[in-house]
Amino acid sequence: MLKRIKMLKRIKMLKRITCIILIVLILSLLLNSCGYILVKEKAYYKNADNYIEITGIIKYLKLKDNELYFSVDSEDTHTIGVTFVIKGKNFKELKSIGFFDNTALDQTITFICDPEIMGDGYCPPVASVLTENGFVPEKEEGINNIVKEHSL
Repeated sequence: MLKRIKMLKRIKMLKRITCIILIVLILSLLLNSCGYILVKEKAYYKNADNYIEITGIIKYLKLKDNELYFSVDSEDTHTIGVTFVIKGKNFKELKSIGFFDNTALDQTITFICDPEIMGDGYCPPVASVLTENGFVPEKEEGINNIVKEHSL
């Protein structure tokens, strides 16, 4: 009888240990996959070949919390149903030259962005916008700013 009680306690303990190990494994897999996605996304944004130049007429424009959201009507298929965003250092640099003071609906805009949609509700970030002084910020600087924003 005493042996049976000891054996049942061991089985109970083994079940608990097994459950704990499974929970730890599942959590580590979930966290690893999230980390992998962020690393993959950052590597994707670093590649300047993924960025394209788009010209279109602004059809939606919203300034919110130091971010500018806009969509354009363009012949480029990457723009259909897509809202783009200018944020972070790229926003600050454009704001410092007064770019947003002269931005309005039905205005033509040329910008450089990576049009890849990373998920529902995702707005592709803009790396650079063509102004009368050329692209601001410069393409490489704008891409670096986007990569830094996606850092852990």
